[in-house]
Formats: sequence, C-alpha cells, structure tokens
Amino acid sequence: MASFDIFDGDGFSMMSLTQRVNHMPTTPNRIQAMGLFKAQGVSTTTIAVEEKNAELSLVQTSERGSPASEGKKPKRKLRHFEIPHLKRNARLMADEVQNIRAFGTMSEPEVALQQFEERVALRRQEMDLTIERMELSTICGKLTDANDEIIYDYYNEFKVMKPADVSFAFSTITQANSDKAIINAATTKLKRRLKKALSGMATGSMQIGALCGDNFFDKLVNNAETRTPYQNWRAAEQLSDRNLAHDSFKYGGVTWENYDGDTDGKVKIGEEECRFFVKGVPGLFDIYFGPADTLEFVNTRGLPLYALPYRDPKNKFWEAEVQTNPLPMCTRPKSLERGIAA
Repeated sequence: MASFDIFDGDGFSMMSLTQRVNHMPTTPNRIQAMGLFKAQGVSTTTIAVEEKNAELSLVQTSERGSPASEGKKPKRKLRHFEIPHLKRNARLMADEVQNIRAFGTMSEPEVALQQFEERVALRRQEMDLTIERMELSTICGKLTDANDEIIYDYYNEFKVMKPADVSFAFSTITQANSDKAIINAATTKLKRRLKKALSGMATGSMQIGALCGDNFFDKLVNNAETRTPYQNWRAAEQLSDRNLAHDSFKYGGVTWENYDGDTDGKVKIGEEECRFFVKGVPGLFDIYFGPADTLEFVNTRGLPLYALPYRDPKNKFWEAEVQTNPLPMCTRPKSLERGIAA
C-alpha cells in the first residue's frame, strides 16, 4: 500500500520543487522565444520606475571668460506598479499512487514524482501561455488580465498620447503604381517616428518588428509592390535551411511576422492589423518577477515560477501550488504603433 510519507523527503521540499519547475522546458510561445522582454527578479511586490525627461537645448555663443549658462535640469518622475499574482494548483490524490508496487518497476517516490511532474507541466504551460498573452498585450500598449480587464494602460501611466493607426492601403497598390513604393514610404516615416519616441535611449542597434494578423500578412505579401521581394526572401530562407515555422518577411526596414497564436484565439493579433515594436534597445522592454507569497521567500529575489507543496490534514491528497508573479512593461509606449489594412 502506498504511503504519503514519501512526500516528506527532500525531493518534495519547497525549494526542490521550485527548482525543478523552473528547469522544465517552456511552452514554445513566440514573444518569449524572441527574448524581447528582459527578465528581472525583484524582492518586492511593487516596482518603482523613475523617468528622467531630460531635454536637449541649443547653446548660445558667449564672450570668453563670461559666466556659463546653466542647462535645463532633467525632470524626474517616479511611478509605482504593483506586480500581478497568478497561481494554479496541481493535486495528487492518494488513490493515484495506490498499489504502484505491483508493477515492480518503480518505487513509490519515483512514481509520485512522475505523476507530480505531469501535473506541474500542464500548470506551467498555462502560466507560459498567460505570460505570452500579457507580453502581447504590453506590445499593444496595455497590460490586460485573462478576462481582458486592463491592469495598466501604459500610454496613460507614462502620460503620452497613443499614436494614430498607420493605414496601409494594400487594395490601391497595382502593377501600374507599384514603383511608388507606398509601403516602403510608410515604413520610412514609421522609423523616423519611432526614433523620436525613443529619445534618450540607445537606438544604434534598433530593429523594427511587426506582429501581423493573418489577413494583414496575406495582403502584405500578395500585392504588386511586395510580391516579388517576398518570393525572393522565401527562396533565400529555404536555401539557407532556416526555420520557417513562423512566416516572416523583411521589407522596408521592418521584419514582418505572421503571429501564430493559440488555437482557441485567446492569444492572437487582430486579423486586419499588425503591431509595431522596437527590438535591440536596452531598457525598453522588461518583465519583472516578484517573490512568492510565502514566508520562505519573503524579501528574496523573485523567480519566474514557484511550486509550493501542501498536504491534506486528513492525508487524502498532496498538492503543489504553481505560481508566478510577472509584470511585463514597455517604458516608452509611444514607440508602440498599430498598423491596419485598408
């Protein structure tokens, strides 16, 4: 008969389980795989973001030996953000490890651990999917909850005007006017705006990306201006034997990618739109992880995931709470623009 005494071993301690869950492979979600958001563990449940809005001004000529004029002092603003808290339980009932010795191939602790890891793997997938959705909503300028409730509107939080949509008139592009490079002209203006929006940040290695809905991407690559460049790009990608799981296309200084969301439509880009963002700029995108809400982790640096074990007082089940405390953020939301197919 299986005994729940096996869960008293070191392998089922809070520290061991937390270490194990953080070493499990993540669900392949595009934004996380892209590494756009830099992960930072913090030891508090809130973070403070200090903004220094330094303005550059021209310097007037003066007589040699005269007093120097004083430049404008940078204005500082401090904003506080509370870190969201996400959790799910993974439960293992006593009956699920009953009579396991009959097989004679695995010990009680081994089977119990296997059962636990299967449940935690599912919980981890749910957490990964949720974080992907949170990061996607941040690229759209607003951090939203699973029910689409707005947690933070980053345009409002940083007191900037939301940029107007960029309209791409794909339907007006014909073979006769394709030499006008309508799409390329629009992206050139976009690049200039994004550089201005990132004022004060290092933009030497900036790259512009666009996550596209299905219809938007189809119209992007099937018009007279881009059809041939797209076909040439795809041919070069195939020759180089690169991974084509995510259909992408670089044109006009932008890497356009057909975003592959989940099958349920909970994590997706609108069919007729794309979302522009900038890569390669330090400090632009971060995701902060706060500590778990238990005494063992008070004032410790937050980890991406925690597995917190609990035991039924009546000894009928054992469960682990899988939790994460993520806060994805874009510190220059004015650099986030939306494109629409027209």
